[in-house]
Order: sequence, then C-alpha cells, then structure tokens
Amino acid sequence: MGALIQEGLGTFFVEFLIEQTGVEEGFLLNKAYMYNNIQFIGKKRNPETRGMSMANICWEDSYVGQIRKLVGHKRLIHPSVRAIIQDEKGRVLFINRRGHSRWGMPAGSMELDESIFETLKREVKEETGIDVINAKLIAIYSGPDKSIVNEFGDEYQMFEFLFLVDEWKGTILKETDESNNAEFFSLDKIPQGSNQFWDKHHKEVIEDLRNFKGQLILK
Repeated sequence: MGALIQEGLGTFFVEFLIEQTGVEEGFLLNKAYMYNNIQFIGKKRNPETRGMSMANICWEDSYVGQIRKLVGHKRLIHPSVRAIIQDEKGRVLFINRRGHSRWGMPAGSMELDESIFETLKREVKEETGIDVINAKLIAIYSGPDKSIVNEFGDEYQMFEFLFLVDEWKGTILKETDESNNAEFFSLDKIPQGSNQFWDKHHKEVIEDLRNFKGQLILK
C-alpha cells in the first residue's frame, strides 16, 4: 500500500479501491498510475474556478465516473445533494431532466475539491440558473435501504444531503443544459418520478420537510 500512497493516493482512498475491486495492490498500482498520468484520479482544479459550473465536464471525467472505471458496477457510497426550493406559496420546485423524462428536485453528485455547500450551489445553478445565497441542512439519507441500481447496472448506496434553500437570486430558467422544464408543485401534488424508488424518496423528502422543526433529521 505504501507504493500506492507514494503515487499520490490517500490511505483511505487506497483502502477503498482495494476493498471495492478485490484486486492485488500491484495491479491496482498500475491502474492508479495510468489514471494519474492522464490526470483522472487526484485531478486538481484551478483554485480560481473552484465551485464554478462543471456542466462541460463529461460523466467519464467526473469523480463517480473515475471510480466506476476501477470498480465497474459494484455498489458505491454516493455523496450527493438535493435542494428544496419553494416559491411564495410554499410550492416546491421540480425540474424535468434532459434524456430521462422524469421530474425531480435539483440534485447531483459531489465532485473533487468541492465542499458540500459548493456542490449545492453548482447543481442548483446548472439545473435552474439561479444562485443559492443561503440554505440550511435539514436531513441526511444514508441507510442501506437507500440503495438503487440505475439503468446502466451501476449500484449506489445513497449518501444524500437535503438542503432547504432559504435565499436565492436570479430567474429560474425553464430550460438549461441539464433540464428542459421547471415548475413549482404543491406539497400534495408532486409529479411522478422515473420509478418507484424515486417516487418513494420524493414523498419522504416532502414529509421530512413538513416535519422539520429545526433539528437535523438523520436516516
């Protein structure tokens, strides 16, 4: 493992890769060396662009995409954010994502060199066009019951940070590079998600929003 750490990979990440891939360190070293040389693993972004939009980065170059190249379809813990954005009537914003024909709240995966709040700001900006000013964390979802296999056969265990956006600026766009519609829905009439898993999760999110009294909800 020492050789791998010398290649620029942290101890926790090395242990994670060995556990997830089940391969010997020598093979993993070759893989890690290859990815380091083409600036995938451990890639550093310019500090001047930290927290800015990453919409032009393809999935293969994203953090999750990098890990998928090493572990295939095995289950990954998936750090992500979800944003509750309400209008003056208390309705919640849902977007229709391009290529998926499904409704969902603004959400997405954390990338390297981001804080979780920067992830929130980036995803909301990419998917709605507005800028988050203030938000409060109201729930974290991380249990094994939050596991799902996507349409590509990739398995994830959710590690989601749910934020209630208290203040934002700008105009909500109907269409962005990542979405083709955006509408506010009443809490009693939220739109249907892409499958039963997301339908159930959206309903749980709305229920937790109703029940939130200032204390973080952990699940």
